[in-house]
Amino acid sequence: RRSAAAAAAPSRMLLSDEHEETQRFRSRAGQALLQRRCDRQENQQVLLGGDGLALLASVYEGEIPAWDGVEIRVDMYSDMCGAYRDVLHLSVDGLKPVAVSYMIYFVSA
Repeated sequence: RRSAAAAAAPSRMLLSDEHEETQRFRSRAGQALLQRRCDRQENQQVLLGGDGLALLASVYEGEIPAWDGVEIRVDMYSDMCGAYRDVLHLSVDGLKPVAVSYMIYFVSA
């Protein structure tokens, strides 16, 4: 027989799937799985042109104080192994444009 307090307490569902969209995985392994899925989807989007290689460089806009620097991240996406050579052109207002040559060796997908 249930007590009066238990009978008066509103019933609530203990198990539901309401959290699935906002709290997908909490474990470290689950978070890693989601990151791999996200990376794979991003790779597919970037490589839609069928060129086999895509480079995405971060863009910085704003003032750079004297003697300071800005890190520019360049991400490479490829679905073909090989050696790639190209030139990254940098343009800063008030300075001469700079060309940075680079070579990338992609060995595994």
